[in-house]
Amino acid sequence: VETNAVMAEDGALEHFLGDQFLTYWGAPIPQPEGTNQALRAAMELIKGMETVKQLQTPEVKALFGYGVALHTGSVLFGNKGSAKRLDFGLVGDTVNEAARIEALTKYYGVTLLVSREAFIQITNPGLHRLLDRVIVKGKSTPVELLEIQNPRTVANYTELVRDWDIAFADYTAGRFAEARPVFTRLAEQFNDGPSKLMIHRCEELGAHPPADWKGVWKMESK
Repeated sequence: VETNAVMAEDGALEHFLGDQFLTYWGAPIPQPEGTNQALRAAMELIKGMETVKQLQTPEVKALFGYGVALHTGSVLFGNKGSAKRLDFGLVGDTVNEAARIEALTKYYGVTLLVSREAFIQITNPGLHRLLDRVIVKGKSTPVELLEIQNPRTVANYTELVRDWDIAFADYTAGRFAEARPVFTRLAEQFNDGPSKLMIHRCEELGAHPPADWKGVWKMESK
């Protein structure tokens, strides 16, 4: 599924590592449409994974989970290793950040996460929401994470995004008491993972308001 989705959009598969795989666009030949191609590949990947899921037994379906992340940045590309063991591919902080973002799909309870760096390169992202501004473990600068409507978002995603944006604006401004009931309603109405997370955030931040709150959450674990 993943191979077909990526290669149909002229992407390259760097490696498979356990149940993870890394793909890329833009090397060794520049691909100006690489981020758009990556998003289309992600959508097809999700469609394919959902088809595979429906063919599984109920026991397997209950364990069937996956996440997709899109990120962009500078990398080192070429042969890496030694004369006795060469591996052709890419390395760099961007690769590490992409892996961290993918891991956060489980934390938020979403299927697709897109960094702001990747998002601004997408021509027509469609309906989307800003999920969070976070500083991931081991970093000092915040990253903005967005969710784009995809085959696994709820049918009435427009309504969810509309009310989420209101609550998230309150949360960002430090109005935790105002944001919490909206997140609670969204969690109940849509079974929305990010809203469930934000309920606890608002409770914690409301009980202990930070003196210098700027809407950025610092992760304490990977």
